[in-house]
Amino acid sequence: MDTDRPEPPVASVTSSAAPACPGPSVTQHSLTVSRRVIRYTATAGATVMANDAGVQRATVFSFAYTADAEAVSTRPVVFIFNGGPGSSTLYFHFGGLGPVRALMPGPGGGLPEPSACEPNADTLLDVADLVFVDPPGTGFARMLSNDPADSALGVNADAALLAAFIRRWLSAHGRWASPVYLMGASYGALRVAALARDLLGSVGAGQLRAAAVDGLILIGQAANLGLMQTELRHAWQLPTMAALAWQHGVVPRQGRSLTEVLREAHGFALTRLVPALLQGAQLAEPERQSIAEGLAARTGLPAARWAEAELRLDAKTFAEALLCEPARVLSLYDGRYTQAPPRHATDPVADDPMLTQAAVACHAAMQAQLHGPLQCPVSDDYLAINFKVNAAWDWRHQEAGSPTLTDFTSVLATSLHRNRGLRLFVGSGAFDLVAPWGAAEHLVSRPAFPPDRVRHQVYASGHCPYLGDEPRAALAADLRAFIAPHALETSAP
Repeated sequence: MDTDRPEPPVASVTSSAAPACPGPSVTQHSLTVSRRVIRYTATAGATVMANDAGVQRATVFSFAYTADAEAVSTRPVVFIFNGGPGSSTLYFHFGGLGPVRALMPGPGGGLPEPSACEPNADTLLDVADLVFVDPPGTGFARMLSNDPADSALGVNADAALLAAFIRRWLSAHGRWASPVYLMGASYGALRVAALARDLLGSVGAGQLRAAAVDGLILIGQAANLGLMQTELRHAWQLPTMAALAWQHGVVPRQGRSLTEVLREAHGFALTRLVPALLQGAQLAEPERQSIAEGLAARTGLPAARWAEAELRLDAKTFAEALLCEPARVLSLYDGRYTQAPPRHATDPVADDPMLTQAAVACHAAMQAQLHGPLQCPVSDDYLAINFKVNAAWDWRHQEAGSPTLTDFTSVLATSLHRNRGLRLFVGSGAFDLVAPWGAAEHLVSRPAFPPDRVRHQVYASGHCPYLGDEPRAALAADLRAFIAPHALETSAP
């Protein structure tokens, strides 16, 4: 850890004790997936992580689901993280991939019964064991030390601590022969990029740990979103804007598929919009007007508005302007979800038409499971998203000989180069204005990404592609196929 720069504050997210969960709690369950009965063990509990002097630094809370299968020691295991960086795995866990799924509110409105949930036929437990990991300061995990040197709230410290947790988990369960996959959503893409490199180790990292990773899974990825501060953001967001205009019928569908809409708008962005943006004030007026008309044709917003905005409309403005009669505001995280414009000062998360509704449903389902089948009635608050962690985060992450990174493409490329067996899966929601499909397409098209080991899939959903029965089933099928080369074919007894 650097000593010549101030460390971020950590006192505001420090707790004096770990949450009280008797155990860890270990329970037995069964689930039918694809007409197979999967018998599995659920383990929920906190792992205390200490520094080199043996002083307790923090806890990591995990929910692990391991199938009672033959040859379990070589069965794939997927470590799953959300983003934020102060987000728990609540959405992934009870929204999409866990063995039990919350009944979620759909884009059309209406809320399910509180704590309503059902067995999840789209879980990946039939092909891999699943470990949902909440880093310190999120979920039930806590910081235990007030010493800034022990902070886990930063890119490097977070990766080092979670890599230690993974190594410890593999050793405790005798799973070093298992193929290891790291799955991260949103900021989780940065997290698993840093984790993959930390697990292997290097001279620059100070140690060669030689712990290889077999696959990286990035959902609603943010690995290169540091570049969203540049003109690229307008090119990356245009395909999503076009997809939303198509989805809501603001522009004629004309028999076009969602993929065709994305690809056509992407081509326009690369060949027409980007060169125009780079010219700035030097762009000739006839070309400016032509680009504005092209943007209008794809987004449904008037060419005059695009021209007045210098061809640069941000995502929030677009989300507020697309649906006029009656006026509706789109969710930035999933533009399928809309609501009437609020008449109060808005919060970007609490007032999002999708995000908080989904969190409430998932949280209620999780609490019902903790106090019921999981038999782990934790007495502490579960922090779905801890914004204090976000505020305290140390974003410094440096490649040897380079300035601090805002784009983690090179970190992913390093792991792909060092581990020739490593494969990368990227899943994007077509209606995600926060981590747009265009950004992921830019990521996977980099020359250092071998096309035979990299796959990018798009879903008719948003930042959480598992929301909705059809996108969730499609995502699960694609992830099963990605993990399949390492999956055991034997059924659980």
